[in-house]
Amino acid sequence: MNQQALTPCGPPWLCHGHGKSRLPNVPLITHPPGAPPSQSDGKGVRRRDFTDPSTQADDRLLSPSGANSIRRTIWRNNVTTTPLEKSKPSLASLFARFRELALMGFILLLVALISLRNPNFLTFTNFKDILLDISILAMVALAQGMIIITRGIDLSVASMLGLTAMMVSFTVKAYPETPIVFTVLLGMALGGVLGSVNGLIITLGKVPPIIATLGTLSIYRGLVFLYSNGTWINAFEMPTAFKQLAKGALWVLPNLVIGALIVAALVYLFLNYLQAGRDIYALGTNPDAAAISGIRTQRITFMVYVISGVVCGLAGVMWASRFEAAQTN
Repeated sequence: MNQQALTPCGPPWLCHGHGKSRLPNVPLITHPPGAPPSQSDGKGVRRRDFTDPSTQADDRLLSPSGANSIRRTIWRNNVTTTPLEKSKPSLASLFARFRELALMGFILLLVALISLRNPNFLTFTNFKDILLDISILAMVALAQGMIIITRGIDLSVASMLGLTAMMVSFTVKAYPETPIVFTVLLGMALGGVLGSVNGLIITLGKVPPIIATLGTLSIYRGLVFLYSNGTWINAFEMPTAFKQLAKGALWVLPNLVIGALIVAALVYLFLNYLQAGRDIYALGTNPDAAAISGIRTQRITFMVYVISGVVCGLAGVMWASRFEAAQTN
């Protein structure tokens, strides 16, 4: 019976390179001097634990199917391990790790300086207006951020927002009794269709994202004029329930701010706790490695552009409700 050589990490098939040791300067060893050779029972390779050459340990079955449960046995006479000393982190690494804190500190400093110049800046009404203004942009930024993670870009987000706002505004004008939930879902569906067009051009057409979305930016912008015939929807033409969608408040926070917080929470959970979210990071880190590992890169790319369209559709509905108008500009 042919004897299989043993290595510090087990049989040869467990080591990188099929028989080459993964440890530097560690030669392959068949068995310690004076110890009986390894035996095989037909199911796999058996080896003995030679940590203590004077004591014979129980045989342990080694097979490829049980490779994950194998404990490496290193012969003390040949290998000596030394724990690595932890190096102290540098100031630059600490700053890179907590750069968000530095940004928040700069914002707080800026708020303090502006407040000294104009005390009305710190009033609740002013902060409420600021939150209302940035909430819509925050939704769009979250959707854009997912695309940027995949090494792409979407230049048509503003055009998708404007087109969905215009189409939803015409709908609520023609059908004032439309339920608010249906109105929101309609805007998200329209945005999803627009986003899917971007995704199809990029994935199936093999067009670079910056070129594809630059083209759809102009197309969606032109559709705004084509759909509206150059007319506007003013505040008096919108139902009251639709106008209160963004301006209404739950306790203290306006509905628009609460919606932006919900979108932010959903994006955080999606990216950090779902497999599809982790695949987005893998695709952005190394597309080739992601494809080799089995991730369907085209599907992930298409998905992020659809999500961007859905979020932009929601932002378009909120935009029309917030400003109580739908304009071609």
